[in-house]
Amino acid sequence: AVVSTQSTGTSVLSLQEDICKARHEASVELLREHKFVGVANTKFALAQVRTKLYLFDFVKLSETLFYQKAIFDFQNFDIFNFSDAAPMHDLIMIALNDKSSSWNPDHGPKEELATFAADLLLSKREMLDDYFSIVITEEGGLSGLPILVEQYYPFLHKIPMFLLRLATEVDWDAEKSCFQSIAQEIAKLYSMQPIEVKQEEVTQPQEEATQSAAIADPNVPDWKFTVEHVLFPQLKSFLVPDQSVTTSGAILQVADLHDLYKVFERC
Repeated sequence: AVVSTQSTGTSVLSLQEDICKARHEASVELLREHKFVGVANTKFALAQVRTKLYLFDFVKLSETLFYQKAIFDFQNFDIFNFSDAAPMHDLIMIALNDKSSSWNPDHGPKEELATFAADLLLSKREMLDDYFSIVITEEGGLSGLPILVEQYYPFLHKIPMFLLRLATEVDWDAEKSCFQSIAQEIAKLYSMQPIEVKQEEVTQPQEEATQSAAIADPNVPDWKFTVEHVLFPQLKSFLVPDQSVTTSGAILQVADLHDLYKVFERC
C-alpha cells in the first residue's frame, strides 16, 4: 500500500527525473520555437518552425502533456467539482457494457466486477484525493477530478472507462508504478480525441461558441479554439518531449518553405 510520505516524495521525484533524463533537445526546440498555423483535422495541426512546416499530432502530444502535468503537479491540483456525485458502480457498468472494455464471460459477471472495481477505488479514496484530486464520496460516488490546465476540462464521456481502467490497470502495490499508472490513466482521460465534427454543428451562434470555446470537447463547433489557444500554448511552454515524438509520428515535417521558394523562383 502507498503510505509513506518520505518514500512518496522519492517515487514522484524519480518519475520526474525519468521525464527530464529522456528530454530530447531537438524535439524541445521544435516545440518551443513553433508558430501555430492552423488545425488540419481532428488529429493534426500545422505549425511552422523557421522555414519548415510540421504536422503536430495533438492527440499523442496532449496525452504526453497531461501525463507530465499529473507527475509534476503531483498533490497540487485545483479540483473540477461535479454538481452531483456520480455512482462509480453505475459508471463502471457502462464501461463494461462498452465493446472496448474487451469483457467476456470468462472474466465473471459484470455486476460483480463493477462492485469489486468500485469498492477497490473507494478503499483508495483518501490517496486518490490527496495526491491526484480524484474525489470520491464515502457513498462511492465520483464528485471531482483534477484541473490539469486552466480552461481545459476532462472528457466526461470517457469517465466510465477511466474508472474501470483505474481499478484494473493500476499496480496498487508498488508505489512508483502505482503513481505512474494513475498518471497514465489521467492522461488518457484528458487527452484530446479525434472526433469528426458534423457540418451542421459549425453553424452555432458566435455567443454560444464563445461560451463553450474553452471546453476540451471536439464535438463543440469551436473546439479549434481550445486546440490553438489552450492546448498548444501548454505544449509550447511545458511539454518535455523525448525522442519518440519524432519517431512515433507525433511531429512530422511535411514541407521546407525554403525549397518551395526555390521552385517558385524557377517558375
